[in-house]
Amino acid sequence: MNYYKMTIAYDGSKYDGWQKQNNTSKTIQEKIENALSAILDTTIEINGAGRTDAGVHALMQTASFSIAGEIDCSLLCRKLADILPFDIAVLSIDKMNGRFHARLNATGKIYRYRIFTGYASPVFDRSFVFHHRDKLNLDIIRKVADEFVGTHDFKLFQDNRHMKKSTVRTIHSIHVDSHDNYIDITFTGDGFMYHMIRHLVGIMLYYASEKEPVPDNFFNIDVKNKNWPLAPAKGLTLVKVLY
Repeated sequence: MNYYKMTIAYDGSKYDGWQKQNNTSKTIQEKIENALSAILDTTIEINGAGRTDAGVHALMQTASFSIAGEIDCSLLCRKLADILPFDIAVLSIDKMNGRFHARLNATGKIYRYRIFTGYASPVFDRSFVFHHRDKLNLDIIRKVADEFVGTHDFKLFQDNRHMKKSTVRTIHSIHVDSHDNYIDITFTGDGFMYHMIRHLVGIMLYYASEKEPVPDNFFNIDVKNKNWPLAPAKGLTLVKVLY
């Protein structure tokens, strides 16, 4: 059996997320699997490095698949480009040495959340940023971000209430950069749970709007009584999977 690694970019605006589901055919995984299966004339199942939510984008998502025969990777990429919709692109396919699994072999991920501030609409990239018209205090965003760096139990900051595995995660860094009317918040960590980053960004924006003082410790307060928003999906992009 031969194992292959795919690097994929997509605009998630029109899709119900990465993972294929029984109640919808509008997922990134299903579109790619159908295209691969048609080209290779056999049923192909792919494993993604992560399950991006509906509306979330990717610059370099990673997926893997295996097949008994040899594949011309460059030719397969060209054929996929002819079949896949305009908002999904397979950037590269590489044959791996030994067994490779995109999710199980991953050591971390980098995500970016992009915000556009100001009254006027960000016309040309409105599908990829959260337009936040209110004034935001960058120092407060950085202060709140620092609270989440490190190894913590993020159980209360994600939405999989039936999570059976550990909810402890390590965020190695959160960088906050500002340029023109854009604010980029870049997360690097060993893994992120369902809606976790969007919750953390929502908390940062809530306090950056200076609605109330920043708590001393977010992990020691009753989050159920807090009116923290969930940041919209369209501002979130999977930048890279780490191996």
